[in-house]
Amino acid sequence: GDLVTVQGLCKQYPARGNAPPHKAVRNLSFGVREGEIFALLGVNGAGKTTALSILSGEFPMTRGRALLNHFDIQHQMPQARQFMGYCPQFDGLLDLMSVREHLCMYCRLRGIPSRLMPHVVARMMDHLVLSPYAAKTARTLSGGNKRKLSMAVALIGGPK
Repeated sequence: GDLVTVQGLCKQYPARGNAPPHKAVRNLSFGVREGEIFALLGVNGAGKTTALSILSGEFPMTRGRALLNHFDIQHQMPQARQFMGYCPQFDGLLDLMSVREHLCMYCRLRGIPSRLMPHVVARMMDHLVLSPYAAKTARTLSGGNKRKLSMAVALIGGPK
């Protein structure tokens, strides 16, 4: 079966003033199997970011159904989040925290035992070539290294 199942996903924002309701996502359906690489493509304003924001629990859907590892995101989001890693379009990093501090904080949030944290953090930094920047604050990182740190944060805890 699919690890991610999306059926008829819709997001409509209410009308404002004289403008009609805005349909940001229209009847999106897809499935992603474990180990598959999936790309959601579309022109600017097509609703890609909105769709991913719905799947991450940031926005509610207007209509449709979405399952993450068989958990319905409308009713079982805490369970679904255990299997999720999300790297948003814009970095959600804290300027004054170091690379290592970010990764340790997300280890704690993901429930990784303290005794495993140094290994998990070192492995993630090595994997994404962030070790030379371990003590650098997010503010001082290049744009590319900020993206790598955001990816590392999303991968903490081994999401499916």
